[in-house]
Parts: sequence; C-alpha cells; structure tokens
Amino acid sequence: MHGDDRFTLVRFEAAGAFTGSSEAGENITIATATGRLDWEIGDERGTSSEAFLRNPSGLGFSHFGPMIMFGAFLRRAQLTEFAHALYGVDDVPLRFDGSRAASPEHAQQIAALLRYADGIADGALFDDDIVRSLLYRRIAVGILESFRLQGDRPIRARGMADRARRFRSAMGYIGDRAATAITPEDVAVATGLGSRELDDIFRGHSADGADLEQSIARARLDAVHRELRLADPDEQTVRTISARFGFTSPTQLNVLYQRAYGTTPGRTLHA
Repeated sequence: MHGDDRFTLVRFEAAGAFTGSSEAGENITIATATGRLDWEIGDERGTSSEAFLRNPSGLGFSHFGPMIMFGAFLRRAQLTEFAHALYGVDDVPLRFDGSRAASPEHAQQIAALLRYADGIADGALFDDDIVRSLLYRRIAVGILESFRLQGDRPIRARGMADRARRFRSAMGYIGDRAATAITPEDVAVATGLGSRELDDIFRGHSADGADLEQSIARARLDAVHRELRLADPDEQTVRTISARFGFTSPTQLNVLYQRAYGTTPGRTLHA
C-alpha cells in the first residue's frame, strides 16, 4: 500500500480460488484486475477486465486462478472538495449511478491508469509530493468523468469548461508578467474574479492541484531558470537574476530550484 492523506494505492495478489465480500467505508474505491475476478455490487455484475467502482452497497467477489488486483482508495471528503473545484458547482453530490464505467473505453482507460499508478508507486518517484499530486488528480478526474455521477451532467460540463477557460486566462496573465511583482489580488482583478474563487479554480485545474499563489511562484521560478540558461556568468550572478523575479532568499531559491530542476541555480548559470 502506498499513499498519503488524499489517496492510497493498493495491489492484491492471489493464486487460489476464493469468494468473499467487503463493506464500503469512507473511501471511494476503484479497482481492476488481471486474471479472473467476478464482482457483484448491488444488482450489477462484472469481470476483472472492467474497472469498477465500489458503491455504498458493498462488494461481493469471487476469484479463480492467479490474479493481481490494482486499486485506489480516495478519501471521500477530499474527492468531494476536488469535484467542487473542478466543476464549480457547490452542490455536486458524490453519489454514482452504478459501479460500471460509462463506456468500455472509459473502463479501459481507468484500468490502464491504475496499472500505471501502481508502477509509479513502486519507485522512488512516488516519494515526491508533486508526483503524488499529479497521480491523484488523474485518478480523481478519471473517476468523476468515467462513472455516472448523479446530478445535472450538462451543468457540470459547462462549469468545468468555463473554469478551464478562466484558468488558462489567469495562467496567460501570470506568464506574461512573471518578471513583475504581481500578487494573487492582481490576477484576480485582471480576470474579474475573487481571489478565493481563483484559488478554487486553480486547485481544480492546475496539473498538480497548485493554488494561485503557488502557481505564481512556479511561473517566477521558470522565468529564473530561463534567464539563468541564457545569461553570461561573467556579467550576471544568480542573486541579481533571481532578485528581478522576486526571490530575495538564496536558500529558499536553492531549495525550490533543486526540487524543480534537479540541480542548483549556480550550476545552471555556469553550464
């Protein structure tokens, strides 16, 4: 088992035949399997070739022969908050109409994603919070978009499209002004939205769930990186370049820079 306070990835291997059941808890559970696994949830039945969602009615299963199950447990509270941020609909109920994906294509995509996430979880990359955040977002979006979430789907679709457009607009503004001392309030004014609403949009639509302030800092860091690669080390220093983009603490810059690029600002400048 691998994860954090948002989700847990699990792999279960079995060689013999068995039958059993489990009750749903506070998690939203998604799973798929290789080998033979028959599942039953409420009045729905399926096989291991289909990714399935465990609903509140619990899960019954039977297994024949060698099998590996790949699954993810997502905390219901965090997934509900993410759904609100993604769609911009405050009353999105985190209830699903069934345990089957909306189409065979959706089921295949979810199954492939779970196997991919399992491969990442076994490596050192999973220790990085950014990597876990990227995986969490992909799995969360996959669940919300691949299974039949109750409520008005056209309203959710319009809400997600509108928030994605606003996110792109805000990111364009940030990118154009990364070298200036912009604040979250500046971006909010430019986009005609409140800072809190923009934070919500960023958490739902940035690749790793970064909020508005984190996204501004990342844009500045990317700008520093570009400038360091182009600068003449005989004429400029890391301190003068980073200061132009609002980084006044060399220690803070080194920590952020090494995490983002795997090297130090000085090495980039002198490369």
